[in-house]
Amino acid sequence: DLEFLLWPQQRPIWEQLQNLPVSAELFVCLCARQFGKSTIGVLYALSEAIKNRDCCILIMGPDTKQTKDIVNSKMRFLLRSAPEGLVRQMKSENRWHVYHDLNPKSLDYTEIIIGGMNENSSSQRGKTVHKILVEEIVDVKEDDFLTSMRSYLGPALTHSKDGKIIYLTTLPKY
Repeated sequence: DLEFLLWPQQRPIWEQLQNLPVSAELFVCLCARQFGKSTIGVLYALSEAIKNRDCCILIMGPDTKQTKDIVNSKMRFLLRSAPEGLVRQMKSENRWHVYHDLNPKSLDYTEIIIGGMNENSSSQRGKTVHKILVEEIVDVKEDDFLTSMRSYLGPALTHSKDGKIIYLTTLPKY
């Protein structure tokens, strides 16, 4: 139960995410800047990683640098209350492993991968992806989005038992 880490205004969104029907494939969280969408997204990724063994959760944004800047700071903040060894950042800084036991040599983990739609969504080919969280879709170039979703990310969900795409974004600038 990670809900205690949320602000009161984030809780209704969290409850919706927790109670999505299996048939729901998409969820859109469209909120103003600084509402805490990214915190909700990272917390949701952690929650799903804890609950589901041996799968992959992607957090994608316009580019890897922007996504990494968003996710890594939120992850470090949220992990202050986690048991030591539960979550570890890998050397690449684009991957986090959530362990299902606290043995430092364990291979029983779920992976959270950070990426960018403009550069490395093709590297997700061949993975069985459990959830995809898309940060700031309003900043993604249309061609990058369409190529990523049609060719790489969408197909990566086809073998998932409960695959979903969660969009965490603000309104377009115009």
